[in-house]
Amino acid sequence: MKYFTPDIWAGWQSNDDTVVSASMQKWKRNLSAYRKHIHVLAPQIGRAGRFFIDYSLHDGHLLSFHVTDYPVGNLHRKPRRYKTSVAISVLGWVNDNTPYVFCLQYDDILDLNVTAKNDLFSLDVSRFGDWGYDELLKQGKDAFRHNILFATGTEVTIAFKRFHFRKLRRSNQRIQHIVNPLRGLPSADS
Repeated sequence: MKYFTPDIWAGWQSNDDTVVSASMQKWKRNLSAYRKHIHVLAPQIGRAGRFFIDYSLHDGHLLSFHVTDYPVGNLHRKPRRYKTSVAISVLGWVNDNTPYVFCLQYDDILDLNVTAKNDLFSLDVSRFGDWGYDELLKQGKDAFRHNILFATGTEVTIAFKRFHFRKLRRSNQRIQHIVNPLRGLPSADS
């Protein structure tokens, strides 16, 4: 993370007013710099770049993190080329507190890194917790990097060339299908 660092988030929770104040000052500087940065960078992605300007998934719930590496072309022949894609589904809220499922799709992946920590706001059985902060950065000449910081301290970094997103009204059926995609499929014995 470049702008929204774990130390800022942790600093807000301090019992020391000096640490809280320093964290708030750093937050204000970084937020101002990021807002200028994102308004220049996001349009370079195309229409989907509006996601990074219009929406915040802060406090959202990670529903799925899906990586595929499937052969391109005829699936009946020996694959000649593979294509890695990343899809993330998050339950988030929009201005009027209306819940939506945000489906983020990254293609032409250049790099993928998940550093699963549990050292920021530790949880017993989760390595993610709530979606904290995210930032979009430039990655070389024609690619981008999306950094995501979760409440536990886990960081996800995806370097990509193409990005799409969909915002869907939340429904319990949709969420169940995302979090349990095997439900309804025949068992392995069938």
